[in-house]
Amino acid sequence: MLEEHTSDIYACAWHDPCHLGRHSGVYIQPRNLIKAIPGTDFQEMQCNKEFSWCCGSGAGIKTYELQLAVKIAQKRLQEADNRLIISTCPYCEANLKDAGADVVDLVELYADLLQSGITAEKPSEPLEEFMDYLRKHTTIFSEIKKGGILLYEIEAQFFTVEQTKKGTEITKGEHDKSDIIIRITPEGVQNLLSCKTKEEYLTMYKHLYKETDHLDFEVKTNMFTMARKGYVSWAKKAGLLSI
Repeated sequence: MLEEHTSDIYACAWHDPCHLGRHSGVYIQPRNLIKAIPGTDFQEMQCNKEFSWCCGSGAGIKTYELQLAVKIAQKRLQEADNRLIISTCPYCEANLKDAGADVVDLVELYADLLQSGITAEKPSEPLEEFMDYLRKHTTIFSEIKKGGILLYEIEAQFFTVEQTKKGTEITKGEHDKSDIIIRITPEGVQNLLSCKTKEEYLTMYKHLYKETDHLDFEVKTNMFTMARKGYVSWAKKAGLLSI
């Protein structure tokens, strides 16, 4: 299977199967697996996640309206822009192939990659170091309340900090319901790693954000939610807000 896609395996798109996506709510995990493949050029289809189009094979359409099923699948082919389509539903795979798509199942793809000796992308050293640092300094997030989700991006790799009933949980990978995305350069990470206390960390965070290009963030929710979850209190303590 891998040999068949040697030239285009890196240019790919993900089709969200209805049962895995809208029914089970699984969206980010398969995308994390795809992005972990070395050299992957991943591109989202225009309609994705909860707004993804059905492949055309669901609800009995494939049985009673074969031409309509293929027509719907051809719409997905257009969105894929001639990329390899990865999915994980045999019905989706069959109907998309009937429409002329190049399709591979994610599980079969990984089995082939492992058999061929291709492993996941090597983790970023700054990312690993920063995750370890934050695990030892979870008081940095003491103002953030349960349900708060921060997504960090370092060298195009991600990890999540989530406040749960058990405390602060730090895990590798993306999260599709993060409140904020914080992007840090390796140099910015090294500056933060040098901080011995929370106060030093907050001071350095403010410096990196306001006076350098090594740290930036993007708020993904409304200010009411940010205040309710404690982000505003944290930002005030860091000197990012004067209100």
